[in-house]
Amino acid sequence: MVFQITNYCEMECPHCMSVCSTKGIHATLNTIEQMCIFAKKYNPKTVLISGGEPTQHPDFIDYFEIILKELYNRCAVILASNGDFLFKNKIRDNLIKLNKEFLFAIQISSIKGLYKRTSSTQKLFKKYKRKFKMMGLIEEITVIDQLGRATGKDWSKFTTYKRKAPNCFNLLSCAYSPITNSFRDVIFQIHNKNACKPFITPEGNIHVGESHFCHKIGTIWDNDPTLYNNIKKVEPCGKCGAPIDQFKLLKSAYGI
Repeated sequence: MVFQITNYCEMECPHCMSVCSTKGIHATLNTIEQMCIFAKKYNPKTVLISGGEPTQHPDFIDYFEIILKELYNRCAVILASNGDFLFKNKIRDNLIKLNKEFLFAIQISSIKGLYKRTSSTQKLFKKYKRKFKMMGLIEEITVIDQLGRATGKDWSKFTTYKRKAPNCFNLLSCAYSPITNSFRDVIFQIHNKNACKPFITPEGNIHVGESHFCHKIGTIWDNDPTLYNNIKKVEPCGKCGAPIDQFKLLKSAYGI
């Protein structure tokens, strides 16, 4: 499950599927609290805190602490960042303090040609790595979907994999499965596949892929039957550039 707590980002990377920028919005306290209620209701194995750049949320430390307290011992929490916090003493030091009290992982993406100041980010990563319990650096990217600012560009020199099915395939395949009868069942099945979905925006909207350009199925305030009925109505759009043939085979196999 992905909590996009902001779509504000000062880096404005060329491959961003959600067109995050300095015009982005931040999740409110009410939305953060409802995200936590939603996660506790559906029990995902992992919650990924994402953006935008999550650490650029003006209330990041306070809201991240709320998430850590609410989800303590319930699931793994991973903070996905471009490493901006490494350059900001106050946020970095507060994260170090939080990591002494709570177990969470930090995933920093810093890929040359896609992200800014990669060299200095990687130097600071090496300097502060031992201050955190689990902090990893991603220097290669597996796949870039043709969404947002990434649309219409050739990313083959950066990526190591080409999708054989759309980003939403795993989640929808769980929804179509004859062994699922609720949205809770869908979440259970998707996390058995170690996929971080669904994607929740700062407004609390729920999307089937990893971008707000993917199909919306409801909000975190909707009940289980509403979300389950909505997700079963979704047909893949193919906007991400991946072939949708596997959906036809899947639906045929399930007799849909």
